Amino acid sequence: MDSPTVRQLDYLGAVYYLTLASGYPPSTRDIAASEGVSHNAAQEAMTRLAEAGLVSFVPGRSRTLSLTDKGHAFMSDMKPDGITLVQSRTGQLYTRIWWKE
Repeated sequence: MDSPTVRQLDYLGAVYYLTLASGYPPSTRDIAASEGVSHNAAQEAMTRLAEAGLVSFVPGRSRTLSLTDKGHAFMSDMKPDGITLVQSRTGQLYTRIWWKE
């Protein structure tokens, strides 16, 4: 993968900003809820990002999802147009990220 797609950027940004907001790594279910997709779709996206070397996780273990050095370097170069973090009444964090075109 030369450069992530806009959708992959959304997932990568969700991992990055949910970790910053909560202080601990998000679960795949957190990513799925934040992005409004199924758990399987979020898991597939994380697998693709791991294959690209942007995230790492231990399959079957909770909250091991993190950005790699390459992922952190990529995110430090990216400047989103806007970020919204919303916390529901149940405590779930949701992200909305707008990327420059």
